[in-house]
Amino acid sequence: MVSELRSPTMESSTTPVAAASNQSPLSLLNNMSNLMSTKLDSTNYMIWKLQISAILDAYSVIDHLDGSTPQPRQVLVSETGIQQVNPAFLIWQKRDKALLSLLYSTLSSPVLAMVVGLSTSQEVWDKLEERFTCTARANVLNLKLELQSIKKGNESVSSYLQRIKTVRDKLSAVGVHSDHEELLHVILKGLPKEYAPFASAIRTRDGILSLEKLSVLLQTEEQSMQEASDPFSNSALAMFVSHNKPSNGYNANHSYNNSRGRGRNSFSKGRGGRSPGFNNQNFNPSLTSPQSQHQSQQSQFAPQEKSERPTCQICWKQAMASASNIQHTQNAETWLTDSGASDHITASSNNLSPQAPYQGQEQVSVGNGQNLPIQNIGNSQLHTKFHKFQLRNVLHVPRIASNLLSVHKLCLHNHCSCYFDANKLLIQDLPTGRVLYKGLSKNGVYPIQSSTLFNSVINKTACTAHSVSTASAHKWQLWHSRLGHPSHKVLTTLFPSLQCNSSLSSVHCKHCLAGKMHKLPFPVSNKKSTAPFALVHADLWGPAPITSFTGFRYYLVLVDDFTKFTWTYLLKHKSDTFSIFTQFQAMVQTQFSLPIQVLRTDCGGEFISNEFNQFCANKGIIHQLSCPHTPQQNGTTERKHRHLIQCALALLSESTLPMSYWSYAVSTATHLINRLPTPNLNHKTPWEMLFHAPPDLTHLKSFGCQCFPLITPYTAHKLHPKTIPCVFLGYPSHTKGYLCLDPITKRLYTSRHVLFNECIFPGLTHSTDTVNSPAIQHLSSDAWINTLLSLHTCIHSSPTPSLSTRSVSFKLCSNSKLWSSSTTVA
Repeated sequence: MVSELRSPTMESSTTPVAAASNQSPLSLLNNMSNLMSTKLDSTNYMIWKLQISAILDAYSVIDHLDGSTPQPRQVLVSETGIQQVNPAFLIWQKRDKALLSLLYSTLSSPVLAMVVGLSTSQEVWDKLEERFTCTARANVLNLKLELQSIKKGNESVSSYLQRIKTVRDKLSAVGVHSDHEELLHVILKGLPKEYAPFASAIRTRDGILSLEKLSVLLQTEEQSMQEASDPFSNSALAMFVSHNKPSNGYNANHSYNNSRGRGRNSFSKGRGGRSPGFNNQNFNPSLTSPQSQHQSQQSQFAPQEKSERPTCQICWKQAMASASNIQHTQNAETWLTDSGASDHITASSNNLSPQAPYQGQEQVSVGNGQNLPIQNIGNSQLHTKFHKFQLRNVLHVPRIASNLLSVHKLCLHNHCSCYFDANKLLIQDLPTGRVLYKGLSKNGVYPIQSSTLFNSVINKTACTAHSVSTASAHKWQLWHSRLGHPSHKVLTTLFPSLQCNSSLSSVHCKHCLAGKMHKLPFPVSNKKSTAPFALVHADLWGPAPITSFTGFRYYLVLVDDFTKFTWTYLLKHKSDTFSIFTQFQAMVQTQFSLPIQVLRTDCGGEFISNEFNQFCANKGIIHQLSCPHTPQQNGTTERKHRHLIQCALALLSESTLPMSYWSYAVSTATHLINRLPTPNLNHKTPWEMLFHAPPDLTHLKSFGCQCFPLITPYTAHKLHPKTIPCVFLGYPSHTKGYLCLDPITKRLYTSRHVLFNECIFPGLTHSTDTVNSPAIQHLSSDAWINTLLSLHTCIHSSPTPSLSTRSVSFKLCSNSKLWSSSTTVA
């Protein structure tokens, strides 16, 4: 096939590829296909391209795909005008079909569907490269954000580094190469806090550290942390359980199996049986096990003489054990976990606290059918390195060889689960999933060593140091008072020898609080709504220092927590809040068929009236109130106030309109904010989140610009001008048109037939009829901005300006079939 895949000028080449020219095209194509171990899908383009490019380059056919070898003409015309098929084209076509078959064989089904309809191998190659190396700005930005947001979490270091490498390869595929220092920063930033010392050491290095060395160091650090967290990784396993070598056929497991307690029941046979007819006189130790086996059981956890050396359970040789190991083995209290035991069983009454004589007639049935009497019953505790387990109704059986731990009772009373495999035992807390205990199997069983001796040593040490810590705490408190109640850090810096114990530092000094008490920090809220109107934030803004042109002094803002969509209602009086909210609730129920589940407001009087609370109770709305004088708990609406006012001030500044037109600016700001993307919604718009469609921005115009509405329906005669210059004041809430104000007559037109000059802002002059208060007339712009941003606390108490008489007329335009309203201010 190679001879057919190569151009005629290559036939004389003596490269090793020429040896393959004797093969048939089918066999050679099959050989090339077998070299491909990867099929292209949506995630492995770089690996696929690397592998197939190497194969094609090895067979000297890569030039056919990258365009180096142009396609020959299909037909040749001789000098006499006769057309004939070009032989070079036939050779090229056969090579192209072979390469096309090779490409098809390496594509997965979803990718193969992308290239349906393409006829040449170069078209397929270019299509795949265009599809998987898209350099669109959105694709590059998403890949960069993905790289910066990768965190290690609970996965291994190898998986974590592989994820970073995958994203880096995707960036390289689209022509964006990541800097070495940047990748190093990304890797260290994504590590959890347990790796903070390691990350700090890497950042303070003077030399440049390669990514390969960093990978090795990270894996070494991970292995070290795993070994440090394993309580049994470095502990020696005690294997000295017998003094003499047992008889033939004896093994280490028999010392447990022949005398294992199995709890209790009403039968004399089976697992966990108690026999009511048991008699102590019938008990014969020789029936339990052979003499050597019995001695092994008695000496397994009993103190040994110092002159005797223990025997290894595996090789049966006398061991050279140190005194510390022997002492630890002798004093440690061992419990054997038993899934067949119905109750906890112990051989020592010292493990029970409190204890009481056992009043029943039942007895413990062991594995060989013998019955052992029960003397006492009580509760106990099993202390491990990381947790304290509660053991209830523990049976005291003096003749039992080992302490048995019932797996069923352990899981039932401690809300945990046990996991067993051939090597280890794991006990895990069910509510949190935290590992409470991790132990190794030994001689076919799973022992748990109790750390009661260690706890007693700690208690004795604490009692000894109590008097010393009390004196130090008294001296610390004295200097704390002498120096004017400084902080603990300052006092420790001044007197390093003074140490304040944890119990004293946790008690707040009332004198310090009297002079230094401040607001506690507010944590970042991690609770997010899962559906529209599951939580609605509401707040009232006002009174405004300047009454609006239309007589409004307040506005009510409502924000849906899930979609961030905002509704603003202008109010003349605070008492209108209740009626507006009832209308809003009815609108939500009718338009979206969704109930308002939770309403969150402050403690303003407009929200805590009896009729407001009764309405919420009747509609099943949970009314949440923030604490008094704590606006941070209603921060969503507080931030929305600031956003609205800032946008409104910018609109008024550009339009050069008087401040009395703030109501139109706020309404327009609400209209615009609902159509702007926000980072809180992953750069989606509130409109898109609520209505599941992108907003239409084609109708937007510059607020306050010059406009020319068609006023023919309002003119007195046909010779009157068809339009006059007006000022654009925003968008009506229930009409598809524009609000246009006549700057001379102050008449307001609503029309869709409007032309705009968005570069001209004519503005308006202040009217003495609208604002008649001297305090408002001489109010500076800085004072106005500060007052608006204060949101609620207004220091101005100006009287409400008198409103002039207004007449409203509605007319139906016959040509546009739209309702048009006009407002006239006398």
